[in-house]
Amino acid sequence: MARAHPHAPGCVSERLVSTAAPPARRHNTQLGVVPMARYRFADGQSPWFVEGGIGLSYLTATHHTPNGPFGSRWNFSDHLGVGRNFGAQRQHEVSLQAKHVSNAGLRKPNPGETFVQIRYAHRF
Repeated sequence: MARAHPHAPGCVSERLVSTAAPPARRHNTQLGVVPMARYRFADGQSPWFVEGGIGLSYLTATHHTPNGPFGSRWNFSDHLGVGRNFGAQRQHEVSLQAKHVSNAGLRKPNPGETFVQIRYAHRF
């Protein structure tokens, strides 16, 4: 039997790196809230998990992709990941996540962009 439980990183701040040609900004900061559902195997006892969620995010400046600029600073942020806890009390966590950011076509242009990230977290 497996167990799923919700969790939400309150506010996430990240640096998005643009691969677009100048004069696009090289870095952009994204702030967002993404409620996540985490699924653990072995009746919740496994150190391995999969997780996913959809939330809202705000970019501090217009983000540029090779296909053009985002049409809005407000976007949706979809996350899917797989990870593992470790340490004596499972206080450490490493995960591989895919994240897609776009405004879902609510404003043009909407090139969207997908990022792959490695995440480390420590529970105090």
